Amino acid sequence: MSQPGRSTRTYHLDVDCRFERYNYERSRGLHHRISNRATLTMQPPELDLPPINTRNHNLTLFLLRRLESNLDVRIRLHGLTDQLDMGGGIIVANHFTRLETFVVPFVVHRATNIILRILASHVLFGNKTFGDYLMSIGALPTNHPNKYELIARDILNGGWWLIFPEGGLIKDRRVIEKGRLNVTTDAGQVRRRPRSGSAILAMTVQRYKAALRQALEHNGDIQSICESLGLDDRRPSELKALAFRPTPIIPLNITYYPLNPQENAFKSLATHILPNLPHSTFGQELLEELTVEGSMLLKGVEIDMRFGNPLLVGDDDLQFVDDWRIVPWSPSPWRRYLNALRSWRPMRPYTHLVDRWAVSSSWRQRQRAWQITRTTMQALYRLANIHIGHLISAIVLQTLRTTKQRRFEVLELQKRLYLATRRLQEGGNLALHPNLTDPDLQYLLATETPHPFLEDFARRASELELLTVKDQMWEPNTEILLEPWSFSSIRLKNFIQVYFNEIEPVTEVMQAVRYAMRAELGDYRELFSDAMHNYEDQLYEADHAEFVTPATAAKLTPLVPEHGRPALLRGHGSNRAIGILLLHGFSASPGEVMPLAKTLNGRGYTVYVVRLRGHGTSPYDLQQRSWQDWYDSVQRGYAYLRTITDVQFVGGMSTGGGLALYLSVHEPTVCGVFAVAAPIRLTNRAIHLAPIVKTVRGFVNSNPGNPHTNYLAFPVQALQELLQFISAYSKTLQDVTVPTLLIQAQGDTTVRPDSAQYIYDELGTETKELIWKDANQHVIVSDAFPDVHDDVLTFLQQHQPSS
Repeated sequence: MSQPGRSTRTYHLDVDCRFERYNYERSRGLHHRISNRATLTMQPPELDLPPINTRNHNLTLFLLRRLESNLDVRIRLHGLTDQLDMGGGIIVANHFTRLETFVVPFVVHRATNIILRILASHVLFGNKTFGDYLMSIGALPTNHPNKYELIARDILNGGWWLIFPEGGLIKDRRVIEKGRLNVTTDAGQVRRRPRSGSAILAMTVQRYKAALRQALEHNGDIQSICESLGLDDRRPSELKALAFRPTPIIPLNITYYPLNPQENAFKSLATHILPNLPHSTFGQELLEELTVEGSMLLKGVEIDMRFGNPLLVGDDDLQFVDDWRIVPWSPSPWRRYLNALRSWRPMRPYTHLVDRWAVSSSWRQRQRAWQITRTTMQALYRLANIHIGHLISAIVLQTLRTTKQRRFEVLELQKRLYLATRRLQEGGNLALHPNLTDPDLQYLLATETPHPFLEDFARRASELELLTVKDQMWEPNTEILLEPWSFSSIRLKNFIQVYFNEIEPVTEVMQAVRYAMRAELGDYRELFSDAMHNYEDQLYEADHAEFVTPATAAKLTPLVPEHGRPALLRGHGSNRAIGILLLHGFSASPGEVMPLAKTLNGRGYTVYVVRLRGHGTSPYDLQQRSWQDWYDSVQRGYAYLRTITDVQFVGGMSTGGGLALYLSVHEPTVCGVFAVAAPIRLTNRAIHLAPIVKTVRGFVNSNPGNPHTNYLAFPVQALQELLQFISAYSKTLQDVTVPTLLIQAQGDTTVRPDSAQYIYDELGTETKELIWKDANQHVIVSDAFPDVHDDVLTFLQQHQPSS
C-alpha cells in the first residue's frame, strides 16, 4: 500500500471505475481530472490502515474470554460455515448495543481465527487513549477521511470488515415506517434509510477488480495498478483469480434475550463518580446504556449471532427493484416499462458507450447501492432468532391496535401462541429460539398448563406497569404500551414495543401472528388434542433413542415398542364420548393393561393408555425418573383425554391404580375411579431397605409374570421413588370423593391384600366398592380374568351420566 509522502502516481483504470470514483468524490467536494485517453491521476491515501497490535488484540481476547466464563452471558454462533473462506469481504450487522463492537470480532476470531476489523462510531474515538486502543485492535472511525479507499484496498488483500448499515444504535429496533425501510438516528428524531456505505465499498472493490481484469486482459499497466492497490507481492495466477472473484457481503443478525434492564453496579459506580451525570443529555444516554448493557452482563443474557448466505456483488448481476416497500411485490405494467427504459443499454460491441453510460449517472449509482443495501438488510432482519417474547408482544400490540379487545385470557393466549409457533415451524425458513421448539414447552402452549416463559413475561411487564395480571387475565395498560417513547428510554420502559419492532420486518412472523389472532380456537380443538398426543409419542421416541442402545441392551433387556408406546383406542357408538384413562403398574408398560383396554373399547368407550415416564423402554430410563415424572405423565394423559371426550373415568393396575386415586383428588372433573391391586403395603419387606441398598447396587432382578410387558430388572432408586409415592398418595385417600371401585386378589404375590381394605376404609367417598378375587397372582387384568373386565364394565355403566 502507499506510504505517506509518496509522489502522485498515474495509472490506467477501467472507465467504469474512474467514473464511479469521480461521482462519489464530486459529491464530497473533491475533484479529479479525467482525461479523454482513459487515464486517471489519483493521489494515494495519506495514511495506511493502522497495523494490528498483537499484544492489545490478544489481551482483548483474553479479557473477553474471562468475562464470558465468569458472567451469565451465553453467546451462541449459528450459520457460520465457510463464508469467510471467500477471501476478503464485508459483514453487515444490526446494531443494538455497544458490546457488539467487541463481541462480534471476538466470536468470529474464536471460530475462524480471522481478525475482523470494524468500522465503528466516531463517538467511541473521542478519548484519544481509548481511540488509539480501538484502532490498535482493528477499528476505524466512521469519520476517517480515507475510510472507503483504505477499507476497499484491505478487502482486496483478504481483509474482513464489520459494518453497521443502520448507522448507529437502533435502540427501539424500529426499522419499518409505513412499509418502508427506515431507521432512527442516534438522536431519535429523524427517520432515514439505512446507510449504503457497505454497498459503496463492495462496488468500489469490484471497480478495482474490474480495472485489474481490464489490465490483465489487454496487457495494461499491471504493475502500477498492483502497487496502488497493495498487490505487489501477488503472483499472476492469484491476480487473475482475484480479478474474477465477486465481493461478498454477509448479513449477520444479533438477537438478545431476555431484555430485562435493571439497576446495576455499572450505573451505580458511574453516578457515584460523576454525580452530575444525570443532569446532561449525554449523561442520561450514557446511564441508559450502562443500565441496559450492564444488566446483560451482570443479570444474564442470551446472545444469538446468526450468519446468513453471502450476497455476491459482481458487475452485472444487479437489477432494479422497487424500493418503497420492504416486502417484494409485482410492479404495475407502467412501472415495468419505465424500469425497462431506465435499464436500457446500447447493444454491444459499443463497449465504450456501455461503460461510459453505465457510470455517468449518479442516480443509477445510488439506486444500485440502495438495491444492494435493501437486499442485504432484508436478509439480515430475517435472520433474527425468533423467541416467545417476540410472538407475545406482536399478538398483544397488534390486538390493541386493530381491535377493541383490552383483556387477554392467558390460556387463550397460550393457544394462539401455539398456532403462531406451529405456522412458523411449518414454514421452516426462520430461526426459532428453543423456547419455541422445545417439545415440553410446546406442549404447555397447547394445554391449560401454566407456561414459565409467559409467567416471566407477565412479571417483567407488571414491574414496568405495562400490564396487570388478575386471575389468569392480562389487562394491558394501553396508554403506556402504545405511547411513543423517546429513543433513549424505550429500552428501559417498554421492552414489549422493542420486541415487536424487532420482528416487524419479518413477513413470515407477522403473517403467523395475524393467522393466530384471527383463528377461532373452537375450530382447532382437534389440532390441540393431536399436539398433545404427538407429544407423548415424541417423548417415547426420544427416551427410546436415548436409553435403548446396543450397549444398554447388552446389559439389561429393553421392551419392544409394540408394548412400550402409549396407545389411543377411539370409541364408537353411544359410548364414544366417554373416555377412560388407563394406567399400568410399576416397571411395566402400556402393554400390561392392553387386554382390559381392548375390552372396554369393544363396548364403545374411548380408552387412552398412558406410558408412565421411564417405563416401556429400558430400566436405565426408569433409573432417571421420579414419581413426580410418573404423575406428570398421568396429568398430560388426562388433559389429552379431556380434549377428545366429554366424560372421563380413571383406572389403573397396581401403582397405576394408586396414581388413578391420586389424580381423582386433584382433578374435579373425574367422574369415577377404579384401582386393581393398588399398593399400600408390599409383600417383600426388603424393599424398604432400598435407600441403603441403592448405595451398593444399582439394579435388582425381577421375575415378572409377563416378561414381554415388564422389565426383567429395575433400579433400586425407582423402588425408593415407589415408596415415596405410596406415602404421598395414601395421605390423600380421605379426599377421594368420586365413586370408587377396588379390586384385589386374595393371593397377591406383590401387594399385601390388606392394602385394599386399608384403602377402602380410608376413602372419603360413600360410593365405594371392594371386590375380592380368588387368585394367586398380582396382575389380574389380562385376558385370563374376564370377570375383572366385567366388574369394571359394570362400574362404568352404573356411574356414567345418562344420555
